[in-house]
Amino acid sequence: MQELVDGVRARIPNGRIVRAIYGALSTPPPNGQKPADVERVTTDGDLANLNAVAEWAYKPLLFQLQLA
Repeated sequence: MQELVDGVRARIPNGRIVRAIYGALSTPPPNGQKPADVERVTTDGDLANLNAVAEWAYKPLLFQLQLA
């Protein structure tokens, strides 16, 4: 999970922290709400499971980071 945060660190405003990470196959709605098929990712194991479940999909995984 740290790799996800490191990958977007330059886009996170100073003083903000990542509060939650969500993964999905569908595009997040433009209003910033969670996608319909969202899975909250809290551990590296969650990330591995999401990746395993999504292997059959032709779409790439999408991640949405919620900041605090």
